[in-house]
Formats: sequence, structure tokens, C-alpha cells
Amino acid sequence: MARDRVTMAMSLGILPVLLVAVLLVAGGDRTPSVRTYYIAADTVDWNYAPSGMDQVSGRPFDEVQRPFVEAGPGRVGAIVRKSLYREYTDSSFTTLKPRPPEWEHLGFLGPLIRAEVGDTIRIIFRNQTDYPASMHPHGVFYDKDSEGAPYQDGSAAADKADDGVAPGSSHTYIWTVPERAGPGPGDPSSVFWMYHSHVHETADVNAGLVGPMIISARGKTRPDGSPKDVDREVVVAFAEMDENESVHFPHNLRAYAGTPDSVKVDTVFGVPQVR
Repeated sequence: MARDRVTMAMSLGILPVLLVAVLLVAGGDRTPSVRTYYIAADTVDWNYAPSGMDQVSGRPFDEVQRPFVEAGPGRVGAIVRKSLYREYTDSSFTTLKPRPPEWEHLGFLGPLIRAEVGDTIRIIFRNQTDYPASMHPHGVFYDKDSEGAPYQDGSAAADKADDGVAPGSSHTYIWTVPERAGPGPGDPSSVFWMYHSHVHETADVNAGLVGPMIISARGKTRPDGSPKDVDREVVVAFAEMDENESVHFPHNLRAYAGTPDSVKVDTVFGVPQVR
């Protein structure tokens, strides 16, 4: 997701992924792995349009685009506060893990999580934002203490620590990868899933807490988890991020809008909404 893309489209179901298969390499069986990731939810000031121009046309923004990228009365412009998933090197969460150049196109999407059918995904998650956040996966299997979604299901308190991790707190999510999470008949070697925060789903995702996950068939990955028969992967999220429904909207309105008091705001389920 390039920062200079002003208009994007997204479904909260399965995000599309383009896997360009160029190298065809036979795979073999291997011992299932536990793949550990150190991921934090961080508060970041993000610029949607750092170049100041339309990167598609190569021209300055026109009168239709400018209201989305320029601050003004009641408008926040291109720079906003967001919450983003970012990967760290270890559980101290002091050093960000560098994002390889070939994955810079992910933009504010979270780090790519990889696994092979039969593997276990272990996420050491730390919430470094100022509101509860979680990690809820699609496609893979989890027990109640690793679901990352709050609802009244009668489960014990110990199984609810994952529902919304408090600011400054950590939680370990364990997700197993069953056969059904991988490719089906007629699929390529890998399929695409996603993960996102599910405390206030709409507000969390619009704040930026969403990321990609690629699951490969048994024996089809290299040691780093990438599929053996794929030369290059490109994750494309067609997403319209509505900053009016972000959990950071009150801050962004006060910090960046020309006349913030001119905007009427209601609160719906504890989340500010423009009206």
C-alpha cells in the first residue's frame, strides 16, 4: 500500500494477494516449525502523500484529490496519527526488525506472517498504544486465549486476556495451522489470510491495525517460510481507510484540522464518529 495512493478499497474479509510464480521447485516433507514473531502495536504519525503529488499520473493533486491530502477547515489532510503493527527483533521491543526493500510496498500494513500447514505461529504481542488492542487471525486455528476478539461467550477470565491487551501490556498468541488453512484443490502453493485488531474492529482497522498472512502447503517453503515455487510476492490491499472512524480521529482533528470545532462529533460504542 503506497503512501501516495489517495483512494483505496478494502473488504474486511480475505484481502487479495498476487503471487507471481516464476520458479518451479519441488518441495519435500519437513518437521513442523514453531514460527515466532515479536509484534507491537505502535503509535505512528503517517503521511499518506509524502511526495506532495499524484504518483500515478505524475502530476500535482487536482481539485478532487486536494481535500483528502491538504489540511483545511474541518479537514485533517495527508498526515494523521495511526496505530500500526510493527515487527521487532526480540521480546525487549527495543529494536525494530528492518523491513526488506521488496516488502516496502506494504506501507502501513503490518509485518507479513508466514507459515506452512502443520506449523504453529507464536506471536509475542505488546500494545504500545494508549488504548486496548489485539491480534485476531483469519484462517488459522486458535484456542479461546488466542482469539483476540471480545464477546460474551461465558469463557473464564484467564481466556479473555487476549481480547483487548491493555496499553503497556503483552500477550502471547498461539495459532496452529491446520490443513484447511492451506491451499485447496486447484490452488497454488500458498494462500492468503489476514490479521487485525478486533477490540473495536472498525475503529482499530481504520487506525491501521491490519496485516497480511501467507500460508503454504506442506513441504513447499524455504527455511525463511517463503514458497519454493514463487519468485516474487506482492501483497495488494485495495483499502479505503476512513480516518473519520479511526480511534485516533479526535487527536487528528485537534492536531491537523484548520477549524476543529466546526466538526460535529458523536460517540458510538465509545468510538468518536463524525456527523
